[in-house]
Parts: sequence; structure tokens; C-alpha cells
Amino acid sequence: MNIIDTLVAEHQLVEQVLNCLEMMTEQAAQQKSLDAGLVSDAVTLLRTFVHGWHFPREEAYVRAAMGPENLSQAQDLQFHDHERCCECLRRMEEAATASAAGDPRAARRFVEAAQVYECTLMKHVEDEEDRIFPAIKRTLTAEKELEAVRALRHAESQVADSSEYDLCIAAAGRLADRFNVTIGRWRRFP
Repeated sequence: MNIIDTLVAEHQLVEQVLNCLEMMTEQAAQQKSLDAGLVSDAVTLLRTFVHGWHFPREEAYVRAAMGPENLSQAQDLQFHDHERCCECLRRMEEAATASAAGDPRAARRFVEAAQVYECTLMKHVEDEEDRIFPAIKRTLTAEKELEAVRALRHAESQVADSSEYDLCIAAAGRLADRFNVTIGRWRRFP
């Protein structure tokens, strides 16, 4: 399996978690309260897997793999969306903490941040799969591919260890079970 296929497979897990987050958001909006355990599972998973594993590897690979004619487009997309997602995730965490402290408006703030996060990340995934990855496939030379794989492997060496990765997969399964979200066959890719 090539690196782009691996990143797309990771997007499937991300989409699964976003489907769960959407259901959590609907539940929070209706009940005007948050389930602290579910929010913690979702936020930890997003922070560890998406922000701590997927984004750094993806950024390293895309930056090294893109031809100069497409690089600014990819960088604008990645960095803007990744930063916006980080800010939304921080706001979701703050809302969860405030909810646990009894703030009656915390659920509304969580819902707002989660909805922006969901929309931003789903649009980001679509842009990558529809525009960025095909551009890479069209222009990728063997030399650039080797450079890009090296960049990705270096990024991997700087991020979460395998035990955290495995915990994320387990957390995604718990969320999917809780919200009856279909789980694709998910396995760790080399």
C-alpha cells in the first residue's frame, strides 16, 4: 500500500470519529449537557490521532511530494485548516471542563466548536482526496516519492508512539459502538 492510500485509510477512521462527534453534538444540543467521558474519549482521540499522528505525517509527506507548481495551494489548505481545527479542539476541551464545573452554557459552546471542527475537517479531507492527492499522483517522480517517504518517516519518529496509536484505535471503536457507527475494517498500516 502506498503512502497516499494509507493517508486515505486514516481519513476513513477520522470520518468515523467525526460521525460520532456529530452524534455527540446533536445529543449535547438536545440535552443541553455533555457526557464528560464521551467528550474526553473523542477529544483525546482527535488530539492524539488526528493532530498528533495524522496531521504531522501528512504535512511532511505532502510538503515533500508536491511539485513546486502546487505546493502553495497545499500549504495554504493544510496549515489554515489544521490551525483552525486545533483552535476548535481547544474550545471543545474548554467547554467540557466548564461543563464539568457546572457552567450551563458550556454545552452550547461545545456544540458550536464541534460543528466548526467537523465541517472544517471534512472539507479538508475532501480537498485532499479530490485535489491534493491526485495532483501528487500526477507529478510524483520516484526521487520525490523517496524524499516524501523519508519526510513522513521522520515525522513519525517525532510523534506518538505505537501504544498511543493503538489506544486511539480502541477509543474510536468505543465511540463507534456507543453511537452505532459502522466501523470499517481498520488495521495499522506500515
